[in-house]
Amino acid sequence: TNVYNGAVELVVWPRLTGTYNDYFYLVGEGPGGAKPMVFVEWMTPKEQITEIVLRAVRATGESTNNDLLRQATLETRLYGEKSGLDSLNLVNLIADVELGVFEIFGRDVTLADDAAASEARSPFRRVATLIDYVEARLAKPQ
Repeated sequence: TNVYNGAVELVVWPRLTGTYNDYFYLVGEGPGGAKPMVFVEWMTPKEQITEIVLRAVRATGESTNNDLLRQATLETRLYGEKSGLDSLNLVNLIADVELGVFEIFGRDVTLADDAAASEARSPFRRVATLIDYVEARLAKPQ
C-alpha cells in the first residue's frame, strides 16, 4: 500500500492499482456500512473477466445516467433493442474492457474486429456473452 495526499492506494495486482474503494470496502466503511471485499488476485480468470466487464458496464451506466447499466447483471443487454447503449457508448465500453483486460492480464486484446463482426450472434448482446467472448479471445495464443 502507498499513501498519496491522504488517499490509500493498494497494489492489488502487479499491473492494477487504485484506491481502496476501487477494490474493497472495509467493514463499517463507506456508504451503507459493511461491503463485500473483492480481491482481484484471488479470483479465477473467468471471475476477473466478469469483474472487468461488470465494472466497465456499471461505469458506463454512471456516465450515461442509465439505471439499467448501473445495476448490470450477467443478463443485462448491451447491444440491440432495449440495450440502453448507443453505438458510441458501446465502442467506449469495449475500449474500457480492453483496457481492463490489459491491466489485469497484460495482453492487448481487440474485441471489435472482423472476428466479432463475423460471429453468427453478436458477442456484445449481453454482459454474459461479452464475458464469454473475452475469455475465448484470451484463450487464443498471441
